[in-house]
Amino acid sequence: MKKPHMSKAKAEIPEMTRAIGQGRSRQLLQRLAFMPSTVATTLLIAALLAPVGAAAQAPIPVDPKEFDVVATQKAAQTGDARKMGELGAAMLFGVGLPKDEAGGIQWLEKAAAKGDAQGTMALGMAKLQGQGTPRDETGGASLIRKVAERGNAQACTLFGQLNLKGIGVPQNDAEGFKWVIRAAYQGNAEGQFLTGLLLATGQGTKPDLKAGKEWLSKAAAQGHAGATEVLKKLDKS
Repeated sequence: MKKPHMSKAKAEIPEMTRAIGQGRSRQLLQRLAFMPSTVATTLLIAALLAPVGAAAQAPIPVDPKEFDVVATQKAAQTGDARKMGELGAAMLFGVGLPKDEAGGIQWLEKAAAKGDAQGTMALGMAKLQGQGTPRDETGGASLIRKVAERGNAQACTLFGQLNLKGIGVPQNDAEGFKWVIRAAYQGNAEGQFLTGLLLATGQGTKPDLKAGKEWLSKAAAQGHAGATEVLKKLDKS
């Protein structure tokens, strides 16, 4: 026998997850607060921890501790696509050299034109956030999709998040699930975390709490704090 209000709580899931980052999360949480504790409400609260869409940080394809400015500049100037991306990101964020957003965007565009994955993702996120370039959510999403279509796990996760939020693309839960699970199968912890949440809540896919917990456990095993927190809450439900 189903617990009272369980169906009502589950009905709130898609609306709650879409409301994250839109200023309506608190209102929906207040509505759910009047319901008894359930797996559904626990997962919704935990879902607020998940970085989604443009709220996620742009990937920085350079390790600040190992960044060699002179060597990177020389390699970029000779046409090394990866180094173009590293130099562009370093300039965009001011890593190892003075911050120069306009110059950084120019190098990222060169890297993207040569097909560098990290440089293309960094350019895509810059467009989504309007950093160093006019805000262009459609263009940013398109760049990230190009990298995702080549199988890059980080790009698959990012593009899945954009679909879940409807940023730069039409909002589509099923499409979002399709992309994050691709990342999950490649071992991407954030992809595993989101896959687990979507399966557990039945957002964009058929609900499967057991499979959801399995994916969350895989993410937690990689040190994903959000997945660990969700699993703890589920054990108390």
